[in-house]
Amino acid sequence: MSPKTVTGSLPAAILLAGTLAFHAFAQPPPARPHASNARSGIPAAQPKPATTPKPAKPAKSAKPDFEIHACIQDKLAAVPKVTDAGFISASVVNGVVTFTGTLGRGGGAGNVAAIAKGCGAKQVVNQIATQAATSVPKKK
Repeated sequence: MSPKTVTGSLPAAILLAGTLAFHAFAQPPPARPHASNARSGIPAAQPKPATTPKPAKPAKSAKPDFEIHACIQDKLAAVPKVTDAGFISASVVNGVVTFTGTLGRGGGAGNVAAIAKGCGAKQVVNQIATQAATSVPKKK
């Protein structure tokens, strides 16, 4: 063989060896069997069964409007701060309570929302007007 042939084939051999080595390492590892490991005696992990989603909790049954109204009337009657200070009426439509009326100063108009929510109202509309305190003009 001539020296030219040896030097020409050496880079080709190195290139071929590098390509084969790259292919060997680029392969994914072989899949492991799912059976138990015979050497250790430890069974392979079993896949978990698919779980079905839990059904949604049913919504709380809303009270009928007449029950909410009766509850509000009973609770308002038991609050002297409200009953003595003025006149309030409540109407209930589809769980929405609307308060109307007039209260004197400090009559507790803010308390009616808590009363309505405690009776099962979904929403409260407070249209209660409060009367301003009447002042007596000072004599000079």
